[in-house]
Amino acid sequence: MPHVIVYSDGSFKKTYNAGGWSCLLTCGPYWKLIAAGETEITVNRAELTAVLKALEELTCPCTVDIYSDSMYTVNCINKWIQIWERNHWMSQAGEPVANQDLLFKIKDLMFIHQVKAHWVKAHTRRKGVQYLGNAAVDAFAQMGSMGKF
Repeated sequence: MPHVIVYSDGSFKKTYNAGGWSCLLTCGPYWKLIAAGETEITVNRAELTAVLKALEELTCPCTVDIYSDSMYTVNCINKWIQIWERNHWMSQAGEPVANQDLLFKIKDLMFIHQVKAHWVKAHTRRKGVQYLGNAAVDAFAQMGSMGKF
């Protein structure tokens, strides 16, 4: 089974009333960057959209490690999707879970792929591929939120 590493990020700029998302997929020597900007989006939707777009690119079952600076995204993938599904997509507060449309699609793709999310600290100058990957997708997500795509 191929091993794919995904770096993902989302952004929202109140000044532009827009968000952007970006994901970088790597598999061996191959890579693909996808980025876009959208209006009517929140930062959490942008974060999840980046993950969804990355998973939708995969053409066969893969082992996927996702690196994100969003604890919301990491917890959604590693913990909350399973809990929310058991609770009929209701939060602990008894409210419908936000972003269900994106979470349903991600959940379906997680049946095909073995997905694990990892948190990486954002906006550091640390060396290491996880930090460099995060910095790259952050730059593209920021550009998307400023309407540069």
